[in-house]
Amino acid sequence: LARIRSLDERMNATMKQIDKKIKPGKQSEYDGIDSEIAGIEYKRNTSAGLTLNEEKKMLRKMKDLGKRKDELEGYLKVDNKIKEIRAEKDREYESLNTMDKIQSELTRALKRLDIAKLWGDS
Repeated sequence: LARIRSLDERMNATMKQIDKKIKPGKQSEYDGIDSEIAGIEYKRNTSAGLTLNEEKKMLRKMKDLGKRKDELEGYLKVDNKIKEIRAEKDREYESLNTMDKIQSELTRALKRLDIAKLWGDS
């Protein structure tokens, strides 16, 4: 149980690392950001006649996407740590349950042995 408490404490400490201002995301969103930035960059470089405001919007969008990618990278690292801790905690619970079952079986076997001794002494 001490090991499980320790894992709970690690998980809580890790969860506090997540900035509450960052919108959670998925790996697929993170993976798609580079191609989205490349698409905007391609359009910016190949479109003739872009107004200054249109180009500024594209640059702002690319900057925002880069910032989002950085945020997601940090979020996903922490999220993966939490998943690892949860998996370790599940393994500990499974091990504890196995030990409980073994202990119950041993207790039953000892009771049967005590009964057998009593009958043998009679």
